[in-house]
Amino acid sequence: MLNGTVGIGKTRLVKETAKILSGDEQKAKIIPVRPAWIDTQDLLGYFDPINNTYRSTPFLDALIQAGQVPVSDRLHCICLDELNLARIENYGSDLLSRWEYAYQAPDAGVKLDLYSHAIDREICATLDEINKRPLDEWSSEERRIVRRLQPMVERYKHQITIPLNVVLLGTLNADETTYDLSPKVIDRSYVVTLPPARFEAASTEQADDGTQRGVNNSVISTQEFRSKVANCLDGLDIEKYGWKTLVDWNEKYLTKGLGMPIGHRTKQDYTTFCAVAECIGIDDLDDIRDYFVGTKILPRIRFMKEQASTEGNSRESLFEAFLDVLDSRTSGFNRRVLELLRAQLNQAVQTVRYFGAE
Repeated sequence: MLNGTVGIGKTRLVKETAKILSGDEQKAKIIPVRPAWIDTQDLLGYFDPINNTYRSTPFLDALIQAGQVPVSDRLHCICLDELNLARIENYGSDLLSRWEYAYQAPDAGVKLDLYSHAIDREICATLDEINKRPLDEWSSEERRIVRRLQPMVERYKHQITIPLNVVLLGTLNADETTYDLSPKVIDRSYVVTLPPARFEAASTEQADDGTQRGVNNSVISTQEFRSKVANCLDGLDIEKYGWKTLVDWNEKYLTKGLGMPIGHRTKQDYTTFCAVAECIGIDDLDDIRDYFVGTKILPRIRFMKEQASTEGNSRESLFEAFLDVLDSRTSGFNRRVLELLRAQLNQAVQTVRYFGAE
């Protein structure tokens, strides 16, 4: 999830990422989220029993397109633009729920039910019954049924699998028109907060071939990259990457002090994170931990002031001590976010929170 002020370039960043890593900006599909979205039908569509057809959505069509040969080995970015204009806990409930199983079988993909298996059996039985007879014996109604149902069951099966080459992204704004994210959503995401625009920075130069200087097009094969990460995961020791430090912070600050402990999913995420970092050439252990804390731990921060912890200290004092520890360890990636969080301790606000700390 890309967090930042309006107009900072979050959506453009998605397109440029797809262009660099897949060689084609069209591999980025931007799905605008609407405030009226209230359930999973708005994201995945629904089966229309009156007309015996499936009413699809741009999001579902993007998933299907990503899995088609010959593009199924190229990275596809699907971005929910302004994701928190509506509550993703509502319109993305099926997606969030099924995401649980991605950890149990990472190479199998996440499966989503579009409609019931009973409806699928009924449709297939109807088609089979018609197809048993010669074409010239079909009634006009049967021809209409086949023309409508046959393409539907071929394209919109009752259960689909999110292709392994898909990266799900979202852009966030924090203002009076948006909703806060629940811990459930944050726990399943990596959050990157973009810095403010720097107008004094030099404009990006272009090379003779029209590409940006300093930007290398690094088209990757998702299958090869997943295989490389799997090899890195084999025998990876996360203690080497400072996992014990995160456990100590969790015990001292996040659990007893702030009441927002990390769980087993975080350990699995950190293991994968370290393997990916190794694969792409990040070898500084402090940098790896810093990036992980910034994208997985700090976004959890949300607490009311003037509440004593179980140890008798105020949450503010414990959180300030946590910030001091992070300040002494950061390589710079989290510096601005830490400054914004620290500033909230001295501001006339009741809630210290990561999102909206600008």
